[in-house]
Amino acid sequence: MDARSAEVFIAYLEANPLVALLLLLVVVLLMGSLIKKLVKWTLILVMILVGFLYFTHEKAEEDWQVRLKLAQDKALKLGQDALKKGQEALETHGKEVLEKGKKAIEERLSE
Repeated sequence: MDARSAEVFIAYLEANPLVALLLLLVVVLLMGSLIKKLVKWTLILVMILVGFLYFTHEKAEEDWQVRLKLAQDKALKLGQDALKKGQEALETHGKEVLEKGKKAIEERLSE
């Protein structure tokens, strides 16, 4: 559509205001319909997204509970193993280390 035909169209609408009003009404109804469809599809997509997030959150929560239990069990076992090794080391080398510590303190005090 070139500039000349646009001027002719505007002149026609100025000469016939009823046609201009009907054209405006059609454009407004068309835009309203498009906005209504856009809002409808947006709401549908938001509902799908919320449902998906609810489903994945529920599954993730179950998964996290299982992982937490496994981590607690592993930490408990590692803690018990460390405690046993510490007790064994204390029993085997504890007196030796205690004597060395006493000797070092006595040497420092005697200086």
